Amino acid sequence: MNRRLRWKLITVLIIIVGTSALAWLPPVAARLGLPIPDAIAARGLRLGLDLKGGVQFVLRVNAQEVLALDPTATRDEVVRQARQAVDRRINALGVVESVIAVQGDHRDELLIQLPGFTDVARAREVVGATARLEWRLVEGDHLGDAAVTGRDVRRAWVARDDFGRPAIGFALTADGARRFADLTSHHIGRQIAIVLDDQVQSSPVIETPITGGEGVIRGSFSRAEATDLALLLQSGALPVSMTFLGGEYVGPTLGASSVRAGVIASLGAAWRWSSSSCWPTTGARA
Repeated sequence: MNRRLRWKLITVLIIIVGTSALAWLPPVAARLGLPIPDAIAARGLRLGLDLKGGVQFVLRVNAQEVLALDPTATRDEVVRQARQAVDRRINALGVVESVIAVQGDHRDELLIQLPGFTDVARAREVVGATARLEWRLVEGDHLGDAAVTGRDVRRAWVARDDFGRPAIGFALTADGARRFADLTSHHIGRQIAIVLDDQVQSSPVIETPITGGEGVIRGSFSRAEATDLALLLQSGALPVSMTFLGGEYVGPTLGASSVRAGVIASLGAAWRWSSSSCWPTTGARA
């Protein structure tokens, strides 16, 4: 074999093996639970829905709710804000390489793909729930205006109530804490309703002023529900409601078969190239 061609072949093989190892090492290590350096993990192969499988669904942004109240707002602006809120929630879920694409005739639909996520119902609930939280004074048979809202929540976490049941702890911003302290200081003995998406979760009686800016939301929550609600409050409420248009779990079968076919074709091409370049055939003698 020609020495120059041999070194070319060796160099090409080293490059192919090295880049393949860097690309596939992070997902393989993650599946096996093996630690790898952050620098290598950051350069790993990004597996999309076709290769990794996951959840895909479509939400319609009900932009008309905002447009009817604010004539200066535009549909594109409402959809953009909704997309940003959805992105924050997906990041809080810990899903990487997600896709959020705007589509539809009116450009008011969000196509969402979550690689590696398998629960369509939970994805729909977490990503599409409005999560509008309000604290309202109980005034007879109705509720007063919202004094403090989810926008005032600085941090939220899973906690336990006095009976050991799952609950949601929260900490308010400085301004929210001040207003909450004023509200509870001036209405001792009154009931204050904690309302989530127009559903009253609880209506405790204000016994003492709450001045620390922290509290607990109690209700009939399971551990999973409390976890998701804390995530929603932490990432912020949606600026508008959304309509679920359909969703499904997409398996990685098609992507895996495509990868196998690509690997076989690449190996075949490499063999043919090496055979023709490094071992040229000898012509027939006269």
